[in-house]
Amino acid sequence: MLAANPPKYFRRNLEHILLIANYRKIKTVLATFAYSPLFKDNPTASSEEFITAYKEMTDVVRAVAGEMDAHLFDFASVFPTDKRYYVEGIHVNEDDTKLKAKLFADYLIENKLIPGLHEMPQEDRK
Repeated sequence: MLAANPPKYFRRNLEHILLIANYRKIKTVLATFAYSPLFKDNPTASSEEFITAYKEMTDVVRAVAGEMDAHLFDFASVFPTDKRYYVEGIHVNEDDTKLKAKLFADYLIENKLIPGLHEMPQEDRK
């Protein structure tokens, strides 16, 4: 089923979102999808088919970000795959939403995507 349905609609949806955002002069950030293939009892996290689909989606996100002048946060490369961070391999658990939020916030700050915030002293950003 996944092989018969490449991510062309996913790509089209991202392009449409970015077209509207760019038209409205809204800065956009696309992010790669982090998951843990270590949950062998959950095929949507560990099966070859789903891992291939996640790679296809990542490739689309990277391509669209590059083609449409969107920022790309490679979240999958910085978020751990260790089982302790996930509920079932796809969703992060309650405690680790804080790590996820911190990583996204750091990306936004480091790339000066929040107006005025990069000028604020570090201790005032809390």
